[in-house]
Amino acid sequence: DAGLLLMPSGKSRHIIRLLIPLTIEPDVLHEGLDIFERCLAALA
Repeated sequence: DAGLLLMPSGKSRHIIRLLIPLTIEPDVLHEGLDIFERCLAALA
């Protein structure tokens, strides 16, 4: 919903994998991490 691609991982599916390319631009990375941070804050 927020525009990120995430994948649960691990035996219990309690790990979140961020699916980002190795060649990501720094500003795009920061934008994605800001979205991820807002999503985590909404869950708290």
